[in-house]
Amino acid sequence: MSRGRPLDLVFAVFFALFCIGWFAFDMPVALGLIDETTGWYAREVDPIFQDPPRWLETIGWFALAYGPLYAAAAYGFVRGRSWLPYVLLPLAGAITATNTIYWVEELAGDVRPANMTIFVALNLPYLVIPPLAALRSALTKNR
Repeated sequence: MSRGRPLDLVFAVFFALFCIGWFAFDMPVALGLIDETTGWYAREVDPIFQDPPRWLETIGWFALAYGPLYAAAAYGFVRGRSWLPYVLLPLAGAITATNTIYWVEELAGDVRPANMTIFVALNLPYLVIPPLAALRSALTKNR
């Protein structure tokens, strides 16, 4: 990685962390490997996962595709790959769409987060980082 691309390193770190979170939480939940009623996140932060509605289960299936793309984005930022915008633009669009649905339902729905501070700390980066990274990638594609 070039010393002239510190912002790319920040994006690489976030996407690597997203990939770890996906591997530890999103993928096992979508595959039914974690019991939502006993998981720490469901108990302490977001009780909607104790009895997830159909819309949340559907978003979970979309999230299955995110993990490998998070890893590709992290790698693309570290190595400065020219194909990065082709991964990031659709990924950022999908993440933004599914996370917007999630946030609207969480904040306006019947089951609200139990710990808003942790909820925001863990979920806000998914609303902020992907669109910024996609914008950065698209604007620097031809440089």
